Amino acid sequence: CVLALYFATGVAMLKWQEGWEVTTAIYVVVQVVTTVGYGDVTVQNGSKIFMSLYVLTGTVLVANILNGWLERLLENADKGLDRSLKAAESKLSAGDHHQIIGPKSS
Repeated sequence: CVLALYFATGVAMLKWQEGWEVTTAIYVVVQVVTTVGYGDVTVQNGSKIFMSLYVLTGTVLVANILNGWLERLLENADKGLDRSLKAAESKLSAGDHHQIIGPKSS
């Protein structure tokens, strides 16, 4: 939702400030967000300040989104590991009579 608003803001500003077609504005915004930056289409008409702030905001925004996704992924993996360990502990504690099989030590 926030990322879509970010994209729409960039496209709208570039269309308004540079007079570009929507497809050209989308092309430049995708280059900025993905940090590809071919350089074949550049801003001219006073959009440099906006694009500087847009790039900084986008870097922070994308990093924040990735951080949230990875945090949830790691939390889910941690919960799964905890469940597996508890299941293993309950299996081990259920059988009080264990025999060690192997050669007898003298």
